Amino acid sequence: MGPGEIVTNELGEVIPIPHYGEPGKDYVDMQFIARLKPNYLTLPKDQTEAPLDQCEVDKDLDGILKNNDVYYVKKVFPSCWPYDTLREIYGELIRVPDLSQVYLFMQGTPGKVIDAVYDLEAFSGALYAEPDLYYYYGSIPNDDW
Repeated sequence: MGPGEIVTNELGEVIPIPHYGEPGKDYVDMQFIARLKPNYLTLPKDQTEAPLDQCEVDKDLDGILKNNDVYYVKKVFPSCWPYDTLREIYGELIRVPDLSQVYLFMQGTPGKVIDAVYDLEAFSGALYAEPDLYYYYGSIPNDDW
């Protein structure tokens, strides 16, 4: 799948395929973010980032990452632990997403971010994948006339 491709569901409804814009302008080239299911990627003990070849990686995921020239992995939320999903807010326990498996992947070749994102979106061990998007901040209009 790719941008501009028409995909339909079983009801014949068109499913939009996202277009992420231009590398270096709309997102950081040579890096992307993905949330994996537990046990597909394990960093070395007591580390929050490491070269890919020092990590324990599921065989299928390893093939996808190497095919997309990923060489380095970094936790996006280094203080989160697996299955640490309960928080107390205003005296109530609520369940929050497990963010311990969200990683920033760095690539050695420019122009491969979107390919990596689509490959991981199709992989059963990934919950989501996306480019590392830039955020733009506009000015606040002054409507006090």
